[in-house]
Amino acid sequence: MREVFDFMISALPWIAIGLFVACSCVTVRAKKTGNEMSRFFKGICWSPALCFLFVAIMEMLDGNKSSGTTWLVLGVFNAVLNFANTQNEEK
Repeated sequence: MREVFDFMISALPWIAIGLFVACSCVTVRAKKTGNEMSRFFKGICWSPALCFLFVAIMEMLDGNKSSGTTWLVLGVFNAVLNFANTQNEEK
């Protein structure tokens, strides 16, 4: 079980970063062309924040507070960006 935990700690940040970049690029392109994003895609945009927060929890449980704090800050920053984007679309 320890090997699975180590693999998730190693792989999940890269998955989260890739999802963040992909979601950001699609969002910018949709805004530039004036297209409306689907509700499903808006939900997927929250997945990088959840991945970052999950990695932060795993790192802190593993005893690595410094790395956990870094992932926590990235997760919260991503969540704030998504929330601000949602608020801007409603106005």
